[in-house]
Amino acid sequence: MPGQPAATTPDLLRSILNGFLSLQIRDARGRILHLGRSSRLLNRAQEKALLTRWNHRCATPGCPCTRWLEFHHIVAWAAGGGTDLENLIPLCSTHHAMVSNGELVIVPDEVDPSLLRFRFPGGESYTSVDNGPAMLDLAMGQHADSYSHGPVPKGDEELLDVWEHQDTFDDITPVQTP
Repeated sequence: MPGQPAATTPDLLRSILNGFLSLQIRDARGRILHLGRSSRLLNRAQEKALLTRWNHRCATPGCPCTRWLEFHHIVAWAAGGGTDLENLIPLCSTHHAMVSNGELVIVPDEVDPSLLRFRFPGGESYTSVDNGPAMLDLAMGQHADSYSHGPVPKGDEELLDVWEHQDTFDDITPVQTP
């Protein structure tokens, strides 16, 4: 034990068994990328990694914003979410305010957690992975936003009818072109 070269075996065992363990995931230069619950705010290495991962843009599908980016905990810090790369995304101030006001819900997909679902007030749902092209859920095939694989996410019950509604467009008259 540092500072106590003559520590007894029981003292060593007590220190080991009652000690605090922390996971440290570091990048190639030794900078810590996984902070867990030790800090609510991310460090510069995490900021750089997230901005690179999301192409220096807001993570919201279709948002071109590259300025006024803020970092958002997907699972809120207050709800036990960690300050880890897999739980953080960059959002522009507009979309971050929408999340804070409950107007935009961001949840990881239950089947594939690498996919993030962005649910807007009108029932629109978009999926994004590391700021790849935004896709309507209908275009995603097996990753479509259906609930045959699990319960409706908490707070989304009222949107279930909107998501499962299949519009046939039978009520729309086609426009004839000359």
